Amino acid sequence: MDSTSLSLHRALCCTTDGQHQVFDLVFQRYIVGDKSGHCRGVLDSVVASGWMPASAMALVYGFLYPTTHFDVDNDEELMMALSVALLSHDLRGDVIRRQRLNWRRHVRSLKKQGLFRLYYRMSYEAFNGLLNLLRLV
Repeated sequence: MDSTSLSLHRALCCTTDGQHQVFDLVFQRYIVGDKSGHCRGVLDSVVASGWMPASAMALVYGFLYPTTHFDVDNDEELMMALSVALLSHDLRGDVIRRQRLNWRRHVRSLKKQGLFRLYYRMSYEAFNGLLNLLRLV
């Protein structure tokens, strides 16, 4: 199993921070040159910022650290690693937090970006006129 395969599996199958941590706990020690995972942490922050998709960053990581240190003769180690990879799919996802929309801030942001008409398919003034008509009812 090479580091590119591990990185792609991590990028495609692990969607939460908890899944990343479990995956890294098991597999990071096999990556020759980045056993502490510092480089992976930096690349994860690039992915989190939205600059590059996780799959592309996995290929970059596989290119930077192309070798792994698996003992091919030790089936128990490989089975444990594969089991953890499969079990990482069953971890519970992140909790969704809902927050009430601050209408004034939302409108101010849309108007500043010139997107109000695109979002609501009418001008801000027409929207307020419609709102006033509905208030009368």
